[in-house]
Amino acid sequence: MLVYENYLTFQGNDAESIAFKAVGVWLKEQLGFGLHPQQLKQSGKFNGSRTNHKTHKEVNSWLKIYAATDGVLQIFSWILKNEDENTFGRQWVTELGLKCNGSYIEFSCVVRTEENSTLVTTAVAASQPRVIRYLTRNVENSSKTSFTPQVEGIEEKK
Repeated sequence: MLVYENYLTFQGNDAESIAFKAVGVWLKEQLGFGLHPQQLKQSGKFNGSRTNHKTHKEVNSWLKIYAATDGVLQIFSWILKNEDENTFGRQWVTELGLKCNGSYIEFSCVVRTEENSTLVTTAVAASQPRVIRYLTRNVENSSKTSFTPQVEGIEEKK
């Protein structure tokens, strides 16, 4: 079930580092350990786990990274799967995509669930992933990077 999707474009001198910083911080939370910036830019697989501070339950996660670069154009994909800590048989899948073309960045995020059991009956609530909040906050706080004019809906409704 599709839960969330977003596509953001931004540009500037530190646009690439802003994107990798947001992804790196978010993945550290999800995996229970951090990855070096070079690891985020290379294809690979990682297994992790973290403890939910409210339920004290261990949540397993799996990350696949795909990278394709030709010197100027760089394309990265991070696919994170993790168990639902409250619903047995449900798995969350977050797919992040990053296309770097010089100082111009395209960033996509899709969150979906996979129900692997007929016993899953509880509904999911849509919410914005923290990685999007990290990314937008970093762009907004930068004097060297900004969202492109076609990006809408950056401000949160109150």
